[in-house]
Order: sequence, then structure tokens, then C-alpha cells
Amino acid sequence: MKRYQNPEVFERLAMSYALGTLQGSARQRFESLLEKHFYLRAVTAAYQKQFAGLVEMIPPVQPPARIWKNLEQQLDLQAKRKATTNKPQKQPFWRLWQWPATAFATLLLGFFLAPVLNPPKMKPENYVAVLESSHNVPMAYVKVAHSDMQLSVKVMSEMPVPEGMELVLWCVPKQKGMLPMRMGTVASNDGMDMPIDKTTWKDMGHIEQLAISEEPMGHADAKEPMGDVMYTGKLQVLALNN
Repeated sequence: MKRYQNPEVFERLAMSYALGTLQGSARQRFESLLEKHFYLRAVTAAYQKQFAGLVEMIPPVQPPARIWKNLEQQLDLQAKRKATTNKPQKQPFWRLWQWPATAFATLLLGFFLAPVLNPPKMKPENYVAVLESSHNVPMAYVKVAHSDMQLSVKVMSEMPVPEGMELVLWCVPKQKGMLPMRMGTVASNDGMDMPIDKTTWKDMGHIEQLAISEEPMGHADAKEPMGDVMYTGKLQVLALNN
């Protein structure tokens, strides 16, 4: 799974999946990973939204007749199998003995309540966010990883910057009234990679969303955005079992 945590790998797969060019067993493996990992779903959904207009421009294609024939044969075979399965069958003598209803109900109830009464312990492993423009266009993907204590910004669409300005990443706290955390300068086409310490990692648990603003150069000590906030995205937690 580590290879799918590499943005250069999973972004290519997400783009191929959104375009429909990822086929066969590779597509099945990717779909199984989508069910387990939020950041894959977030990036894939962003590309699907981005390519939605292109998909609508693709003309419809009539499937070959052999495909319909194969489907009909498979459906007919499945129906025959189902009819055979539904026939009454003789039960072996050892199945004639049944548990008392009360004991069986108690066991069944315990089976379903066990995960609720003893939920698995979870710990945050990564924080991720997809930052979008005011027109809901995905612009950047942000990942804060506990494994290597690093914050990474991957640019999905080049972000133009006026002369004399720079793009700055901010962490906006959940608690209203608190000042945002200035994280660093983001290159308009390359993104950003920066190490974080344990205090910053702990603070991520109190962050609601990320934002990128246009800031005048030479004001690195600013405590909050001075320019316009251009891109925002909700920070999501990726948790793994302990």
C-alpha cells in the first residue's frame, strides 16, 4: 500500500480511473483501495469532477453484438444455477438438532454488539485536503504525514500569481476567533514540501480547513492573511487501527 501513498503513483492512477483508461485487474485493485482510503477517494473525485465536461463530449459507442450475447448466456446460466440451488435438499441428521431459541438469540446479539461495545482504537496516520477554487475546481492536494513528519502540497492545476505576490498556505482552526497557522510559501506549479515537528502534528487535530492566499512578498511575519484567500479545502483525517 505504501506505493499508493506516493502522490506520483496514486495521482496517475486516479487520473486514469477518472478517464476510464484504467482497466482489468488494475481497476479492480484500485476500486478496492478506494473503499479503504479517503485520500484516494478525494483525489479521484477531484479528477472525476475536473474531467466531467470531457466525458460528456465523448460520443456514445454501440457495444458489439457479441457482448450482449455473452451477457445473455451468463444471465441464463445464473438463473439455472439459482433454480437448482432453491430446490429443497435433505438435511443431514446432525443439523436436525437446534439450539434453544434464547441461547441462539443471546449469542447473535453478542456477535453484533461486540464491535460497538469494544470499538477498535484508531489513531490519525495522515491528514489530507483537496483545495478548490471559488468555482469548485481542484487546485491542490495537501497531505500531512505522521510517518515522515512532513507536510506536502501537490499542485493539480497551475495557480497563477500576480507580480509581487506569493501563495501562502494557512491552517484554519476549528475554534472561532483563533488565528490561523501560517505554514509556508507554495510554488504555483511545484507545490511545497516542509518538515513538521510533534507540536505542529498535534495541532493538526484542532484544524478545520486549509487555505491558500495571495500575499504581498516580504510579510512572512503576518499573523493572518493580508491578501485574498484563493483556494480552500476541509482537512480530513485518515485513521488506522492501532
